[in-house]
Amino acid sequence: MLTPDQVDFYSEHGYVMVPQALSAGEVAELRGEVDRIIAGAASVTSHTDVFDLEDGHSPTSPKLRRIKTPHKHFPYFDALVRHPRITAMLACLLGPAAVLVGGLVVYNALVWHAFGLAPNQVNAGAVPFTADPWRPLLGILLDQEVGVFPNFPVLLFVLPGLLLAWRTPLTWHVAAVVVPYVAVITSFPAWDGAWSPPARFLAVVLPMLAGHVALVWQRAGPRTLAVGGLLTAVGLGLTTLAVCSPTGGFTAQKGRSPALGVLDGLSGFDVARLVPSLAQPGQVALFAIWGALVLGFGLLSVRGRRGPAMPAGPLPPRPGWSR
Repeated sequence: MLTPDQVDFYSEHGYVMVPQALSAGEVAELRGEVDRIIAGAASVTSHTDVFDLEDGHSPTSPKLRRIKTPHKHFPYFDALVRHPRITAMLACLLGPAAVLVGGLVVYNALVWHAFGLAPNQVNAGAVPFTADPWRPLLGILLDQEVGVFPNFPVLLFVLPGLLLAWRTPLTWHVAAVVVPYVAVITSFPAWDGAWSPPARFLAVVLPMLAGHVALVWQRAGPRTLAVGGLLTAVGLGLTTLAVCSPTGGFTAQKGRSPALGVLDGLSGFDVARLVPSLAQPGQVALFAIWGALVLGFGLLSVRGRRGPAMPAGPLPPRPGWSR
C-alpha cells in the first residue's frame, strides 16, 4: 500500500519510488531473470519488437538499452505485474479514477441504456464547438436561471482571488482545466443544461475555485468576512427556496428563476425583474449593470489589500487586507 504522500508525489511527478516493494529474494530473482534475457539476446543483431540494443552490443558482449513490454514476452514479468504488492499499489493510484469511471458507465447503462460516456444530447447530434460561445458565457455567469453569480453569490470572491494570485501555480493549474472546459460547454447548443438546476455544467469545475475564495478570506478583515457570510447565507436561502418551488429547483430557460419566483410570492415584490435573463427581451442594460457590479466587487475587494503586489510562487501568509 502507498501512503498519501506517495500518492501525492505520483500525482505531481508521474512516478514514485517505493522502498522494499519487493523482498531481497525477489529482487535477486528479478536480476537473475534480466541477466538470462540479456544473455539470450546475444544472437540479436538489430532492434526488434522485444529489444532495443545498446551501442557496443555483440554476441560475445550482449547489451540491451530496453526490454519492450516484457510482460508480453516473458512469463516471469507477466507474473510480476500481478504480484499482490504491485497490484495493491496500483489500486491506490488508479482505484479512485476506476471507481468513478465505472460508476459513470453503470449510470449511463441504467439511465440512458447505453455504455457511452456521453449518450444524451451528444448522441442526438448536439456537440461542442457548434455554437457562438459569447451568449452562453454571459448566461452561465449572470442569467437568473442558470448563472453562477445570481444563484451562488459567494463565488463573487473568485475574481479578487484570481487577481491576488494570478501569477501563482494555483491559478495556472486551475485555468488549465477551467478555461478549456468552459470553452467546450459554451460552444455546446444545450449549454444551459436544459431541464436542470442552476449551474449544472459548471458544477464540475466550481470546487476548483474554492481555493481562490479561501485566499481572499484568509487575508480578509472583519467586514469582508461579514460580506462573505452574508453572501453564503443568500446562496443557501436561494437554494432552499428553489428546492421548495413547484419544480424542485429545476428550470428550462423560461425567463424566471424558481427561487426568485417563490421569493416574489413571499415578498409581494417582483424581485426577478432586477436579475438578468437571456430568455427575456430588453435585458442588455440589466446584464451590463450586473457585469459592472461583479467587476466592481472584485476590484474593490483587491483594492483593500495591504502591502505590495503579490509575488510569483507560493503564497506566504499575510495579515488581513480589508478595512
